[in-house]
Amino acid sequence: MTANRTVDMRIVPDVLPASTPPRWPHPGLVLRSDDTYIVGREKIREFARVILAIDPAHHDVDAAQKAGYADIVAPPTFTAVVTATLIRDMLTTPGAGIDMGTHTPIHVNEKITVAAPILAGDVLTASMTITSVTERGDAVFLDTETRLRTAAGESRSTVVSSILVAPNAESARPEPESVGAR
Repeated sequence: MTANRTVDMRIVPDVLPASTPPRWPHPGLVLRSDDTYIVGREKIREFARVILAIDPAHHDVDAAQKAGYADIVAPPTFTAVVTATLIRDMLTTPGAGIDMGTHTPIHVNEKITVAAPILAGDVLTASMTITSVTERGDAVFLDTETRLRTAAGESRSTVVSSILVAPNAESARPEPESVGAR
């Protein structure tokens, strides 16, 4: 059995020789969105309906403006819509050391700090940094910090997450291209 250990940026070179490919993504790895995400009113409304957020400011422009917002406001967990691509990229990037056919990611913890609400019309960028990697036997906890900003550089939120990547008993099927009712 492998001993539990935490790998941080200061000791990675001592733990893995430069010629050894990493088993897991390394602390300090930064992933940035390749493109901007334009926040649409219908996306906010759809997300709010799915999570049962009934505040009228999530659905109605007039209600949002009466509450002091320029447009409808996204629920704080709307950050998941923007960060999901970065998490997928972190887990599936070749050389990251994660075989999604033999491992399952489980989102175990998240803390969202809102600097300013996300509004319809915002143009967002995101960057995710892996802050720590902790091995537990054949599994690993990946701690991340994701910052969402507008294209103009205004902070919207910081999302601190922990993702458990655990081995599967069976090989996983590939993820479908689209998910939904048929």
